[in-house]
Amino acid sequence: MHTGQFIYLLVAFMLFSSFSLALNRFQVAATITTVEAQQVNDAISLAQMLSEEAWTKSFDEMTVPENQVGSAGADYPDDFTETKDLGTESGEVYPDFDDVDDYNDLDYSLIYGSDSLNVKGRVFYISTTVDTLCTSSCTFNKMLQFTITSPRNELELTFEYIYSYFGT
Repeated sequence: MHTGQFIYLLVAFMLFSSFSLALNRFQVAATITTVEAQQVNDAISLAQMLSEEAWTKSFDEMTVPENQVGSAGADYPDDFTETKDLGTESGEVYPDFDDVDDYNDLDYSLIYGSDSLNVKGRVFYISTTVDTLCTSSCTFNKMLQFTITSPRNELELTFEYIYSYFGT
């Protein structure tokens, strides 16, 4: 092989190597984007599942059917659980909640899809005049907030759902 042919061969290898590295970088970036998109989809799906699950629960501990016996004179919303007492009652653990405010201070880790996700739940009473204004007094409206994070990366998404009490 002549010196000129050898130089052409070296240049061809350098061009092929550069092309291969660029293609590899592109594939890695595309894979990372796909994984992140899947994590967002998993987080949205999980938040929707938790929201639908909460819809099956009573609005408040006072509206749980077992607690309504003898409470015909209950004064709603004043007899709802006070803001400082929102959360689980003794012995209640997720997923065996009986009312929406049990999701307050929820801290739960699980494998969902192919991801390890952490869920934190908060419950707030909200103003009846401005739907997103949290209030310390009991109202007929609660906002359930789920923050979903992934320990693998910097994913942190917050979802908010509003629940209203319309009576039994």
